[in-house]
Amino acid sequence: MENKDNITKVKRYFENTQYEKADYGSNQTFVMNPIGSDLTTNVLLQPFYNPIKKAVNNLTALSLKNIIPNDSRVQEQWKKDNYELALPKIIREMILDKCFLEVIKNKDNIHYQIHKKDTIQEVEYDGSEIIRFVIKGELKQYNEKDEIETITIQKIYRNKKGIFELELSIDDDVTVSILDYIPIFEFSFSQDYSGLLIKIDLVNELLSEIRAIINLHSSPIQFAKNLGQAKNNTQHDSTSTDTQTSNVIAKLWKRVTEDTHKKKRMISVEENEVGKSADIKYIELSNTWVNEIIATITNITEQIKSEYPEIELNLTNGQVSTTTQVIQLQEIRSKVSLLRNNFLNVQSKIDSTALKLKLTSEDYFYSDLFEEIETQKELENEKLQAEIQSIKINNIKILNEIQTNEELLKLVDEELNKTVAEVVDIDEEKGD
Repeated sequence: MENKDNITKVKRYFENTQYEKADYGSNQTFVMNPIGSDLTTNVLLQPFYNPIKKAVNNLTALSLKNIIPNDSRVQEQWKKDNYELALPKIIREMILDKCFLEVIKNKDNIHYQIHKKDTIQEVEYDGSEIIRFVIKGELKQYNEKDEIETITIQKIYRNKKGIFELELSIDDDVTVSILDYIPIFEFSFSQDYSGLLIKIDLVNELLSEIRAIINLHSSPIQFAKNLGQAKNNTQHDSTSTDTQTSNVIAKLWKRVTEDTHKKKRMISVEENEVGKSADIKYIELSNTWVNEIIATITNITEQIKSEYPEIELNLTNGQVSTTTQVIQLQEIRSKVSLLRNNFLNVQSKIDSTALKLKLTSEDYFYSDLFEEIETQKELENEKLQAEIQSIKINNIKILNEIQTNEELLKLVDEELNKTVAEVVDIDEEKGD
């Protein structure tokens, strides 16, 4: 699968629309091959199992935990623009693919505008540098007659041999402005979930098979003899009209289906023996393999948990639950660290350029949940060691007090002698 098709699929899995008809550059229809001897049962694939959204949301929450700029001027810009509300959207788009941010300056006002990749008309690069960027949209506003009208707006940013231009088209009105730079910045990360998608599909196929088996049990195939006409391997639908079906079959079919809305499957064989009445029996499955299918599903989901631990990560109020294993945390930590660093490297360039500052990723504060967990464990170990040391010291004090207390030693000796005397008396009584 090409990377573009893979990214498109991951986005649809995140939206839980992966089994709706879509063009991924392939002919996949998301309907499994027919099953059953009569080839009449199609299994429709359904998204019973889809952990993509939880994985993406967990990585987003961990990478953004308490991110704030240290510089007060940047803090003010973020506050005026409500930029903190946009951060989760940026991170999610980074994980799924990429997104762009446009810095818009109007007099003394600065606005950060996010553009998802699929809303961009055109983008061209020279190496990693953006040299052409085209966006187009519509704006609804009231005209002089107090009527709502739609205005088409197109922006073309371009770098023409070191000269930065903005061509702004509002309907048929076109203006060209000279800029200091192209105010377009790209956020990207693109977590590779291609292997996960294959396993998700397999789990959903197996779950869909189980549902089909259950449906076959609730409405099994019927085997009919001596109905008066051969109908080998034919499916009958109670809602359809078959002009070739005999009146006997029509009446019988109406009777067996009048209390249900399900389709009935019937195999009719020709015998036509005079004097014998019609005979209808159900064909039931003797071995459904459901237990084997469930075992396979369990094995696959366990593999998924092992390979993508962010799926099983349990977050409560931004904290990792105690059920999360340490080894899982280490695997997730590298993903979160790389994702956060990519974001901050771009964000520091945006804030520096827009506000004419010199910032790096080090100029932003954030909470590293994994460092907090390590610190907490260190504190707990230190507390435990301190308690053990305190117990040792206390025991030594007690021992010293016993050894230096003459009255206590005398009392101990008396009790010991008394015990020895009692033992001697007992032995003498046994001797007598």
